[in-house]
Amino acid sequence: MNHSSFPPAPPRIRKGIRTGVSAILIVVLLFVFVVCAAMTVDIAYMQLIRTQLRGATDSAALAGAENLARTGSEQLATRAALDYASAHVVAGEQFRLEDRDIVFGRVRERSSGGYDFTAGQTPYNAVQASGRLTPGSAAGPAQLFFARALGHGDFSTQMQAIAGARRTEVCLTLDRSASMAFDFSGREWSYTGNHPLLVDYPGLRLSWRYFVSPPHPSGSRWSSTRQAVELFLQEVGKSVHRPRVGLVTWASESALQLPPFIAYRRYPAVALEVPLPAAGSYSWEANSRDVLGALDRVGSEPLIGQTNMSAGLQSAIAQLESASSSKFASKVIVLLSDGRWKQGRNPILMARQAREKDITIHCVSLLSDDVQTMQQIASITGGRMFTADSEQQLRDAFAQLARELPVSLTQ
Repeated sequence: MNHSSFPPAPPRIRKGIRTGVSAILIVVLLFVFVVCAAMTVDIAYMQLIRTQLRGATDSAALAGAENLARTGSEQLATRAALDYASAHVVAGEQFRLEDRDIVFGRVRERSSGGYDFTAGQTPYNAVQASGRLTPGSAAGPAQLFFARALGHGDFSTQMQAIAGARRTEVCLTLDRSASMAFDFSGREWSYTGNHPLLVDYPGLRLSWRYFVSPPHPSGSRWSSTRQAVELFLQEVGKSVHRPRVGLVTWASESALQLPPFIAYRRYPAVALEVPLPAAGSYSWEANSRDVLGALDRVGSEPLIGQTNMSAGLQSAIAQLESASSSKFASKVIVLLSDGRWKQGRNPILMARQAREKDITIHCVSLLSDDVQTMQQIASITGGRMFTADSEQQLRDAFAQLARELPVSLTQ
């Protein structure tokens, strides 16, 4: 029986075969790598587009609901929603919505929590915005980097957001430490002259007379805060969805005695000036009068103490967790301070406690040298941060807060 066999290939040929196979494998793997890299880039870009679209859609719904609550005009609310949407960049282009993307309706709280939206139901208290990157929409589908080269079409996606007027509970939490009697120069122990309430104690130095007198009725940080709160209440009062408002003032546990001029007196670190009104007996007019009256009372006494910010926050959180509070309401603390916290616990700990209880803290830093702490407090709770170096900036901050309070995202 004959057997056929072939002689082995020369070493040089065998080496060439292996080299050729390796080259083909490298080319194939390189192609796969390039495809995977392209897909990774496009997938990451799609996620970025979704995030940008979410922000634009949420902003449109909030702007529309805020304008609706303030003006009652569907036309103005639609325009506000479209304008806010166009302020966003989505997929590298200015985002656009159309009138048909804005739907009015009504949100209602479920007994178990959460909200239901009914489109077209009146009276309107909510706005639904539909952000679309789809064929036929104002923005159109998004252009990806490599999708067409890989045989795929453009990227289409859409988002919906509903913002409505919710019951809101606010606790104004105001610094009444000694520095709140200063003027707006930014210097310590600098007071406004021609003080009509300056106490007259013969033999007492002028600096001490200012210290033990009530704050200047028109030229102090406290008087400007009082005016800003009044503007806040006026702006909130224009909405049909007015919040219930409590008031806490705080400084630090202090005592004052200047024999023979002033008898010994203790000042508490925190005072609940106006408890959060109960929902059943709530009157906006009475609530506003109580807050302004309390501010006038505080302003008629000397402002004593340092900055125990956590004491104020703890009291405010307790009010928004009290029996007068509704578990379904949006809970907000407005924290104002002009100083660096020097007494009590670290207020960051109180911010974390507020976050656990779903309480938002908006911070207003007035001529403070510790903006970073207040910025952290706001960031931890999802609140806004305002810095004010003048009376006008302080008024602007409170006015803006008032306009944003009545509405929030419900879906």
